[in-house]
Amino acid sequence: MARLPLIDPESTNGDIRTSFDRMPIKLNIFKMLAHAETNFIPAMRFGNSILHKQKLSHVNRELLILQVAEWEGGTYEWRQHVPIALGVGVKQRQIDCIERGDYEDEALNDAERALLAFGREVIEMSGCPTRPSPRCARISVRRKSWKRSSPSDST
Repeated sequence: MARLPLIDPESTNGDIRTSFDRMPIKLNIFKMLAHAETNFIPAMRFGNSILHKQKLSHVNRELLILQVAEWEGGTYEWRQHVPIALGVGVKQRQIDCIERGDYEDEALNDAERALLAFGREVIEMSGCPTRPSPRCARISVRRKSWKRSSPSDST
């Protein structure tokens, strides 16, 4: 249960209100984040770059988010991302496959099966595999080498 009440988007003004007005789905995380008025717009820009400026297609991004949510028991993330996934073109049958952990179903194409196999490897290993499995190696990845990242890689 939230310790702070969620902000009603209709009660906001200025840039925060404009931002809420542009959202097709007003997720609870944004309603909570609106309490931090000075951080709201920078956080929205960051979220926008995650959702719209990555190399993964919207469908593939949502398939992976749902896979991680299902695998890790992220009920909140699952509930929030199912409507987003449907909105970007993921089919209900594909969502059902992820919910069952059935990455071989015909509702998924070969590239999506390989992507989810790779995602499962990353989840199970808590990082990128040193060498991808043969199936995952079919994914077109724009990396020159496969290496597991370590905390020191981000500094």
